Amino acid sequence: MKIVGMAQTFNEHKAGNLRRCLDHYSRLCDEMVVLDDASTDGSVEIIREYTDHVIVNEENNWEKNFETKNKAILLDEVMRHNPDWIVSFDADEIFDKRVFQKEFFRNMLNWADAKNLNSLCFNWLHLWLSPCWYRIDKGLGQISPPRVWRNTGEMKIEITSGLHKRLWPPQMDNPARVNLNLLHYSSSSEDKLYAKIANYIRLHPEGNYLAVMDNAELAEVDYEWFEDQNRPKREQHPDLEAAKKRILERLKIEQNAESEIISV
Repeated sequence: MKIVGMAQTFNEHKAGNLRRCLDHYSRLCDEMVVLDDASTDGSVEIIREYTDHVIVNEENNWEKNFETKNKAILLDEVMRHNPDWIVSFDADEIFDKRVFQKEFFRNMLNWADAKNLNSLCFNWLHLWLSPCWYRIDKGLGQISPPRVWRNTGEMKIEITSGLHKRLWPPQMDNPARVNLNLLHYSSSSEDKLYAKIANYIRLHPEGNYLAVMDNAELAEVDYEWFEDQNRPKREQHPDLEAAKKRILERLKIEQNAESEIISV
């Protein structure tokens, strides 16, 4: 069985995600193909420590609302490596510790083969304002997109403009849910959540991205989900309303500053 991983990155070294991600998936995959979307933080040099299969964009496609183009390029390259299974991972998420051993992961894929399954999804745990707490309300999706795909032959990703488009081949729809966790770090601190919301508003000002902060309910992580090097120190429950107020104030200041620059 040959397992090939694929991911796109953009300034994930600066965000603190890159080595954690590559350390993790390099143990699960036989090969990895990584597309760097014009990073400026030295990410490419770090990626080359883990794989020789690196695609480097001169311009950032995600900023131009063509994330699907990156995924299509990645999948075309991955298919040249003749995988049996493909792991499509984001640089800001890792599996919990139970999946870290390659033997366990292969056993899971053997089970999927025996069941004739084409794709797998997982519990998607969004770490929220802290690496110690995650969302349990229905405000965020709690089932991941199809992250593990069986090579069914002809596999393509449609290139379409916009955010949150289909980032997997149509054969991977209706994935089987596996009761294992994907830990998602993109909102795991107040600064990260602020930066994420500000970026979405900048690219799509018509979207209601502030609503993601409403009606949040949190549960404490199980610290056994983490390997020692990734295990966070315990923190108190975040003050959700105070964090929301600070983020809104930062966004207001930023928008006012942009207005002043434009008016000049």
